[in-house]
Amino acid sequence: MSVGNDIVDLDSPHVTGKSRDEKFLNRVLTPEEQAAILQSDEPDVLLQVYWAARETAYKAIARSNPTVSSAPRRYRVFLDEPRERSTFTGYVQTPAETVLIRGCCNQEYVHCLGAVTVSDLEKIQSGVEKVVLRTGPDYGRSSVAVSRAARTLVKKTIASLQSVQPGHIMIKKSPLLSGVSFPEIFINKKKTDIPISLSHDGRFVAFALMS
Repeated sequence: MSVGNDIVDLDSPHVTGKSRDEKFLNRVLTPEEQAAILQSDEPDVLLQVYWAARETAYKAIARSNPTVSSAPRRYRVFLDEPRERSTFTGYVQTPAETVLIRGCCNQEYVHCLGAVTVSDLEKIQSGVEKVVLRTGPDYGRSSVAVSRAARTLVKKTIASLQSVQPGHIMIKKSPLLSGVSFPEIFINKKKTDIPISLSHDGRFVAFALMS
């Protein structure tokens, strides 16, 4: 089993007006996706849905396919109904296999979840939390404070599901031969087989795991 998730803070300075960046669109999106952007009432938001879907799909397959390409144009997103300010479902054709996705959009963020099978997608437990940092939102960089906030959020959920204290849970990153690393969950110092995905952007941290 594998799981992916990605979150985008819609207040990020990297979001506003990005749909007018033709060079970026040509590098990342398919012609069909670009056409949908042009027809959208909220093109910046739809662009981030496409981006989050790609990131989610890559995370969902990279653990079992460590040499898979992460080039955005090699991932094709198909949305059932592209409703920018609502929930969305669909799938992503990746260089390795198809990843099913579901997610939500609101005034603050886009959050996407993904798995390879319908049954796995239905098993996903997820969470999103807004983080207040004294240094301001964490746009475009990774900080210790944000990473800690993401781990704290997921530990609370795991503790509830596994009936253990959060202090007995550790999350470590395990690097693959490709250099990509993935978080792994340890309970009472024992490694578990619980698939997990962490993400953060700006004011938000998020997670997805298989229950």
